[in-house]
Amino acid sequence: MTRIAIQIRLMREKAGLSQAELAERIGTKQGAIARLESMTYGKYSMAMLQRIAEYFDVVAWVEFVPFSTLLQRTEDLSPEALTPASYDEQYGKDE
Repeated sequence: MTRIAIQIRLMREKAGLSQAELAERIGTKQGAIARLESMTYGKYSMAMLQRIAEYFDVVAWVEFVPFSTLLQRTEDLSPEALTPASYDEQYGKDE
């Protein structure tokens, strides 16, 4: 869950948004964003993750994996490794 919290914060900061601004744009309250960005929060709902993913034009992906995969994916927790590119950033805007 730590990875999700970090990713939400990094995407929000990359977009130049405060917690209150992101909350307003996805139809929730600032406190909800603060909880989602907390390293100790563990009650993410798929619906809320989907709203955040849609806003940032990325995909919320949840899967079951072996511990070896977890270790590989958490080896690099740098902002560059954790901040997903939006569809437009990756493939360019439609013309």
